[in-house]
Amino acid sequence: MQYSFIAIIEAWLSGVLFMITTALLLFRIYWGISDVKISWDIIINFSPIITILLCSLAYSIGWIVNHIAESIFDPLLQHRFRAELEKENKVNFFKVRAYVFQYGSDQTLNDIKYDRQVIRIARANCFNFFIMALVMLSYLVINQSSRIIPLFFFFFCFFASCGAFFQWKSRYEATYRKFYQVYFALSESLSHQSNNCLLYTSDAADEGLGVD
Repeated sequence: MQYSFIAIIEAWLSGVLFMITTALLLFRIYWGISDVKISWDIIINFSPIITILLCSLAYSIGWIVNHIAESIFDPLLQHRFRAELEKENKVNFFKVRAYVFQYGSDQTLNDIKYDRQVIRIARANCFNFFIMALVMLSYLVINQSSRIIPLFFFFFCFFASCGAFFQWKSRYEATYRKFYQVYFALSESLSHQSNNCLLYTSDAADEGLGVD
């Protein structure tokens, strides 16, 4: 239940950022059009329904953004790094992941789940803030307004996107290495336990046969 709630928050945050970007883009498109009017009375009267619809829309869009970001970023860097680790350790990653999920402790699995949540959030933030930076860049061509504020938010979004990118890159590299470290630790531990069990069984059999 806790993991499901966190996944909902992840998707909702991604969707909210994308909806903000969309609102900025629409505002930029309709900039200077005098006949565009907003009836605030209607918005206030239907605010509960609008809030529910926007939250639902943000959640749905959030999963789409996560999928798009994953489809763009993962093949470029993440899959390549995973292939390098597989070649270095001579073990397929998906075998390692299945083994860790099967035999790993609760503390280990919770740690890995947290890492994967950070990876998804950072990846979506990188995509969202990059698109938002491009939208803010379009505000610089408006002659009727000051360019200081759009320029400030452009650099803010751009550096936020860069920061999220390096966070995503460093986190997924550390997480992949962690999978292999846990895998080898578990393999060694289970192998040691198996050997002790065989030794104990052999000793018990010898005692039963009266072998000195």
